[in-house]
Amino acid sequence: MSVSIGLDDFVPWLAAQSAPEKDVQFFQRTPWTRKLIENPLFRAVPCPTRLITPGTSHNAFIAKTINKPSCVQHWLMLTRKQFSTPKEVARGTLAQSRFSPNAETYNIDDSEFIMLLDVGEDLDGFAGRVQGGVLCAILDEALSICVEYHRQASSSSRAPLYTVQLNTTFRDGVNTPGLIAVKSWIVAKEGRKWLIRGQICDAQGHVLTQAEGIWVSAAENKL
Repeated sequence: MSVSIGLDDFVPWLAAQSAPEKDVQFFQRTPWTRKLIENPLFRAVPCPTRLITPGTSHNAFIAKTINKPSCVQHWLMLTRKQFSTPKEVARGTLAQSRFSPNAETYNIDDSEFIMLLDVGEDLDGFAGRVQGGVLCAILDEALSICVEYHRQASSSSRAPLYTVQLNTTFRDGVNTPGLIAVKSWIVAKEGRKWLIRGQICDAQGHVLTQAEGIWVSAAENKL
């Protein structure tokens, strides 16, 4: 599917969208994902990076390479209806913050974005398990959308955002074929830096993979 999503209109674009019915219907067939879709704190929307920007290769990995029945046939995004403003912290604070490798499951109601994915066998590393690099890419995508939303909602800056650090902990395998929930939330902001965390969870809410990343917005005077 092709659509033009300009960087400057990400927030209003998201607010105006309704989720693809085929993806909603698919995830409503399973009790635990249906419960997430019906959570009154969230609304279902399309994942913007599953859409190709015409005339470019932007989003090609998510929108084309793994957008197939044997990889990720269904991908649905849930976004909070109301967001809180990320706290601004003192310079040097983010460098000292680290995600505990033994972190407990983050409360679903406190997440800001939840992505539901139907993962297939062509994502395998070992048979029946999603390859670790693919999980990193999925988390990078989920966290990037979270930080871009907050940046546009709180600032007029539209300078490029870059992932400069993504620490990932693999706690258990992600089975294929199967369904997963990818949660993301902003922890803090420090000038042009953003600290974001995310978790990949199974039907029981067990954390299978988790990540903490730092994103930096390019300086306006260097563009």
